[in-house]
Amino acid sequence: MAKKPEQINKWAKLDGKKQVVYATFYSMGSKFLTYLLILVFANLYTQEEYGLGSFIYNIRNILMIFVFVGLPEALIPLLIKRKKVESIVKAIIWATVSVTLICLILALLPGVLQFWILPLAITFPLVMITNIGTAILRSREQYKQTYTAGFYSMIITLISAYLLRGFGSLAVVSAYSLGNLCAFLIVAKPVKKEIIVMLDEAIQYRGKIGNNLREYILFALGIALAGSSLTFMYWITSTVLGVNGNFSGIAKFGVASAITSILTIIPISLSMIILTKASKLNKIREDSLLVRATRISFFITLIGAILLTTFMPLILKIFFPKYLGIEIYTAILTFGIVCFASSYVIYSYHIGIMNLRKIVIPILIGLAIHLIISLLFAIKFGLGGILITQSAIQLGTLIYIANSQSIKRITLAAVVSLILFWVAYRSIIFGLLATIAIIPLAIITKIIDRQDLNIIKNTFYEIFLKKNH
Repeated sequence: MAKKPEQINKWAKLDGKKQVVYATFYSMGSKFLTYLLILVFANLYTQEEYGLGSFIYNIRNILMIFVFVGLPEALIPLLIKRKKVESIVKAIIWATVSVTLICLILALLPGVLQFWILPLAITFPLVMITNIGTAILRSREQYKQTYTAGFYSMIITLISAYLLRGFGSLAVVSAYSLGNLCAFLIVAKPVKKEIIVMLDEAIQYRGKIGNNLREYILFALGIALAGSSLTFMYWITSTVLGVNGNFSGIAKFGVASAITSILTIIPISLSMIILTKASKLNKIREDSLLVRATRISFFITLIGAILLTTFMPLILKIFFPKYLGIEIYTAILTFGIVCFASSYVIYSYHIGIMNLRKIVIPILIGLAIHLIISLLFAIKFGLGGILITQSAIQLGTLIYIANSQSIKRITLAAVVSLILFWVAYRSIIFGLLATIAIIPLAIITKIIDRQDLNIIKNTFYEIFLKKNH
């Protein structure tokens, strides 16, 4: 029993910079497997099969947001501050059980729906427990299980998608569900005692739920909006396309978003550390860790986005020949993710200090505008129009959030970077020249400084070279 905590603590003892790097490499492995998964879906499934399966799976994911109300992020600050969570967990348990029972009943009814609902219903409570386990681990600064769970669950999903390829859309849903099962087993194992105690205390809780639950729901909904803003936008896009019967558009969007999602690795890895640090310190000086993390996130993501846009035609030609022609969609998406790279770090800071007032309103307005415009003009302007709206909203949100955090240079850089995206989209050679020019331009305009570059360089040196001496 003594060895397991020791192995976990080995990861926890790493400083923040090193944890970000290790988390980044785990995430890169997961993204690589995601690309292999998309290759399977793109080449072994029809666009309609993949599009319909993704549409159904996304509905389950949207439902999870409202049932799980902010898990795991909402629990992390509460656990760190040692606040009572029994009433909150009890409410989540009852909501999860209710939804699961309804889905199981629907699955037993005759009709086509039973094939789609059953694997999702079975794994629904497991995902809830996985999120609770993730919150416990991250509150202790133990991030390894979270990222290894993502990595190995993608392996299971990939294998399942290949083996079940003859079952159409059902295979898509089942593959993802089996991945959920794998993540549950990995995350729950090291903290199974803590999970059991937390669930037992919640079930045994007999006090009033009302006030605590209302406060938590308001806080958790804010976290859900902030932490999953990009996911919400993607789900809105996918759902609107599905409602209009454009399953081919969903498939194209699925491939484009999967390819470009590699750009989210850096902001998500940095945000993981920012959230935990902010929860412990209550406030991070804006001229130190928060500002530096925001700058680094924007800088690295911008370089990756320009490179990805530059080589997108080649990537599609080699790996996704059926999807040639979606280059413009990926270029639009990558610009939005560059804006998201800075916004997400700031979101995580506010989640950590449990102060969401500055970020919830612009996010809500942005999502509402995206939904309304998408519903009104989806048929006329198609996927391209929806994605332009989405990226414009992400830029507007960054402008508001960054200004409120005194990180104004990043907003100007985001607007100017539109030129770089246009150049990269038009020509591989010009795209490479634009990538090379980013570093000196960023230093001159003070988007990044030499100390930031030294931090990046020294962290990699300590991990890959120093330990070998």
